[in-house]
Amino acid sequence: IYDNLKKQYLGLQKMYDLNNQQIHNMKHELVYICNCLEENKIACAYESTKKYLKKFNLIERKVWTGFTFLDFILNYKKAEIDKEDIEFSLDVELQQITIPEDDLMIILGNLLDNAIEAAEKCKNGNRYIKLKICNINSMLLLHLYNSSVEMPQLKNGVFISKKKGHGFGIESVKRIVDEHEGEIHFQYTENYFQAEILI
Repeated sequence: IYDNLKKQYLGLQKMYDLNNQQIHNMKHELVYICNCLEENKIACAYESTKKYLKKFNLIERKVWTGFTFLDFILNYKKAEIDKEDIEFSLDVELQQITIPEDDLMIILGNLLDNAIEAAEKCKNGNRYIKLKICNINSMLLLHLYNSSVEMPQLKNGVFISKKKGHGFGIESVKRIVDEHEGEIHFQYTENYFQAEILI
């Protein structure tokens, strides 16, 4: 668990630093555009504005939930999902996060890692991950659904770890859910894997 937490943290920190660098650079670009307009250099202002809008559009395509910590982990994982050409559907309606951030990071990190590893084995056009996070009364509901090409293996009710796929990560998630007296349910076939958590 510690190694996974460290990996997630380093990835989030890298994204956070990159985001701050982009914001810093944009400030300078806006100053330059203002100077161009003051000196009536319309062409220069136009080209710089197009450059700025291109970067702005890249940022607009990122995930924004209203919770900074959640934004960073989802954007970090989305970059991995996009790299594998996996279709990603996200539905977030949150007013509050009801568990500690580090616990949520382990839950999301493990579930999304497993979902990515399962979906990337599927043929192009059948790679997808669907994630819903919302509040039900004062609880957090997390529902994840991903495509797959094989049945997960269990032994005595425990998912058997593989080099890739659902394994020890699921057991870590189950442990955290139990610690918070939540509920977790799985459904799966050789074509999909679904996890639903109420915590």
